[in-house]
Amino acid sequence: MFVDDGTLAIGDGTLQGREQIRQWGQDAVEAHTFDGIRHVCGNMRFLATGDQTAEGVTVLTVFFDNQPTTPGISVPWTVGEDHDRFVRTEQGWRLLARSWTSLFQRPEPARG
Repeated sequence: MFVDDGTLAIGDGTLQGREQIRQWGQDAVEAHTFDGIRHVCGNMRFLATGDQTAEGVTVLTVFFDNQPTTPGISVPWTVGEDHDRFVRTEQGWRLLARSWTSLFQRPEPARG
C-alpha cells in the first residue's frame, strides 16, 4: 500500500519507510495486539491535488469482537480518522503518508 519511503503516524510516533511499517504490523500480529479488531469505514472523501497526487480522509469506527464477557456483542472502542496522501506510481495509487487521529475513545477492552 505504501511507497518505499512512506510514513505512518500513529500514537506518539511516526514510522518511516515500508520496512518499518511492515515490522510494526508483524510485531502487532505476534503480540496479539489487535486480535479481534474490526474497522467500519465511512464518510470517505478524496480530492485530487495534482495529476499524480491526491488526499483523502476516512472515518473509522473500530470494534473488538473478542470480549470474553459478552461474546458477539461489542460497542465501538474508538472513532477516528485516517488522513491520507497518495501518489500515482507505475503500479497504481500508493500511500505516501497516513496519519491516524482519534476522535472518541473508550477505555481499552480487556483481553481474553
